[in-house]
Amino acid sequence: MKHRKKILAFIIFCATAPLFVLQAQTVGIKDSTPQATKNNFLTSDEKQLLDKINKLRIESKLPVFEVDSTLTKLAREHSQEMVELKYFDAISPTKGTPKERAAGIIKDYPTLAFVAKGKSTIDVFHTFLLNAQAQEILFTPNKATHVGIGIAKDSIDEILATFHFSNRIVEIESF
Repeated sequence: MKHRKKILAFIIFCATAPLFVLQAQTVGIKDSTPQATKNNFLTSDEKQLLDKINKLRIESKLPVFEVDSTLTKLAREHSQEMVELKYFDAISPTKGTPKERAAGIIKDYPTLAFVAKGKSTIDVFHTFLLNAQAQEILFTPNKATHVGIGIAKDSIDEILATFHFSNRIVEIESF
C-alpha cells in the first residue's frame, strides 16, 4: 500500500539566516484581494516599481512576482516609519527585523525586506538593483514568489521604498 504524505515546508527568508532552495512545487495561497482588482490597491509609484521588477523577471524567463496585500501593508508601514523617525534601514528601531514585523500579521512565512531611496522611482529602482541580495531574489527561480512594495515621501520629497519579498508555502510530496 502506497502512503502519500504531504508535508508543508516553508522557505524562510531572513537576512540573518542562510537561504535554502527546495526542489518543490510552489502552492499558491489565495490573497484576500480579488483577482479582478489584484494590483489596483497599489499607488502609481508602487505599480511603476512592480512593473520594472517584473519586466526584469520576464526578460530573465522567470515568473513574475505576485502582489500580496499584506506584504504591501507591511512595506508601507515600514516606509512611513522611516520617514517619521528619520532613519533608513530594513530593520526598524521600534518593530525589529522584517520577520519580527510580520510575526503578528503573517503566520508561517517570514519575509525578507530591502529598502531603497531616491528622488524618483527610477532612482529608487536603481538603488534597489545595487543590492546583491536583491539581485539574487530577482534573478533566482523560487527564491521568492510574492512581493509587497510600500512608498512614503519625506519632507524634501525623497521617496523611501520598502520591498517585502516572501516565498509562499512549498509542498513536498513523498511516496
